[in-house]
Amino acid sequence: PGGQVPRSQFVERQPAPKVTKIERRDGKRVIVIRANAVEQGQGAAKVQEIKDWIAVTNLNPAVTVKFEGADEDAAEAAAFFQLAAFAALFLMGIILLWEFNNFYHVLLTLSAVVLSTAGVLIGIQLVLPYISTLMIGTGIVALAGIVVNNNIVRIDTFQRLKRDGRSSEQAAIAAAAQRIRPILLTTLTTICGMLPMVFMMNVSFREGAISFGGVTAEWWVPLATAVVFGLGFSTMLTLIVTPVWLAAPTKLGRWRDRLFGKVRGHEAQTVPGPFDEPEWQAAETDIRPAAE
Repeated sequence: PGGQVPRSQFVERQPAPKVTKIERRDGKRVIVIRANAVEQGQGAAKVQEIKDWIAVTNLNPAVTVKFEGADEDAAEAAAFFQLAAFAALFLMGIILLWEFNNFYHVLLTLSAVVLSTAGVLIGIQLVLPYISTLMIGTGIVALAGIVVNNNIVRIDTFQRLKRDGRSSEQAAIAAAAQRIRPILLTTLTTICGMLPMVFMMNVSFREGAISFGGVTAEWWVPLATAVVFGLGFSTMLTLIVTPVWLAAPTKLGRWRDRLFGKVRGHEAQTVPGPFDEPEWQAAETDIRPAAE
């Protein structure tokens, strides 16, 4: 009402880059920040570093941070492979139950698939500079088929030998001896076939040259590493741990019967029955004259 007033009495002006346009999504203003990693494969580590910084920073509650690009693709791939892994294990379990007709043997086979992922984690720590969810997930799914195949060969032989009249211990030892060759052949041929991919080896038969490295070769390294280390670890489980667990139920059952038998025998010796005679009365009854 008193006329114009200078703006400098209310605000402080500072020079800044001009905003040419304002982007909005669903009525909310969006600011997109794009960046590339200086070194190949370091993008995931930098994204995690930013996430850790956001977790300890007091941002305005009205601000929502969302990561897109490779991080979003990795999250979607991880969700897909979790669903695919559960579906694959379920279908494998149905087929194995149909074949073995034994829940224990089905659980033993599927547990080998789960434990084989420990070898994949070892390979990731030793070889891979970064993690590719898509390729590692594909390698784990491929690995599951080989692990199940090796265990089917071992357990099927075990069941056949038991039907022939052998005990569980004898059948487990004989199955381990008879099937060690096909299991090792399957493992060694697969690992040797994957090693060139692990070392990023390119073989050109037309030019007669061998080279290492390259963008295409680097793409397959996570998949090959998952298969090689996971298969090597699972083979040790199949050759050593699986025979032990095949014979374990019978062995544990014998220990249980022996333990309960000792307990029952001890109770029978220490706790007299209601119709037992006293020791002194039994002694008098057993006395016989020398002439008799």
